[in-house]
Amino acid sequence: MSVVRAEYKKLKRSPILIAFLILPIISAVMGTFNYTSNIDILDSTWYGLWTQHTIFIGYFFFPTMLGLLCSYQWRVEHLGNNWNILMTQPISNVKLFTGKVVVASVISCLTLAYIGILYYIAGKLIGFSGYPKEILVWLIFGMIGSIAVITVQLLISMVVKNFAIPVGIALGGGFLGLIMNSIGGWQLCPYSLISIGLNSGESDLIQNYEVMFQYVISAFIFITMSVLIATTILSKKDVNTK
Repeated sequence: MSVVRAEYKKLKRSPILIAFLILPIISAVMGTFNYTSNIDILDSTWYGLWTQHTIFIGYFFFPTMLGLLCSYQWRVEHLGNNWNILMTQPISNVKLFTGKVVVASVISCLTLAYIGILYYIAGKLIGFSGYPKEILVWLIFGMIGSIAVITVQLLISMVVKNFAIPVGIALGGGFLGLIMNSIGGWQLCPYSLISIGLNSGESDLIQNYEVMFQYVISAFIFITMSVLIATTILSKKDVNTK
């Protein structure tokens, strides 16, 4: 719990969190505009609007936002002699890494709820009635995918001391995720999982148990491997000497 509290304290009043407020709004505006501009060829339902909302956030904005967050979480440790101090603390490597995963996952969960609220507001402004009951399932699967991206990005940000490089990798990962999804290889790319999860109706994720199984297993492998690799690296790192 001390690791989690320390991570929350580190992020308190962080400028990084502004991105989690602004980018979902930009994505919602873009998605709504795209939907209303092409309403003649798109499905005139809540789901048609949802696909337009999530195509931007799932592949481009959200991976980049998580990349920013994960880089910021390791930023303090990479400054000055903080890494040396970290290595002397009586905290297990597993707790250190998973504590960061937990905090980033909570922020991701709140962001997804925020995305759902923006989607609801946009739908009501357009004139839709009711609210799709599947939204909770879509958000849950999106959350699973986001945890896979979080663990991968935390691993990268732990190894790469430069703040911007992991963010660039996350941005590029979004494009790679789009490509892998288009060729049917989304299971092999963690950056595909957010959009696949959020658009779970289109991808048959909630109708096809085989696809659902592939999704969960893919996310589980990325999460588990990232945690194992990160904790192994941490266990072998010694206090840096200059």
